[in-house]
Amino acid sequence: MAALGGMFGPADNLPPQLSEIGSWLPFGAAVEAFQATWQGEQVSLQNWASLAATTILGIGVAAALFRWE
Repeated sequence: MAALGGMFGPADNLPPQLSEIGSWLPFGAAVEAFQATWQGEQVSLQNWASLAATTILGIGVAAALFRWE
């Protein structure tokens, strides 16, 4: 996930298909959101959607599996 998101180099250096997949993964969406914010640009809706979906999925898994017992 980190390699597709751009941790080891710019995601632009990847083939177009892998770059697109990386932009939808949580790490890639966060990197793009931080870059846009740093440059004073608006964060794209795709990044917000990816991060929101990851958050909702994580909350659902935590609610289903976590028990205080």
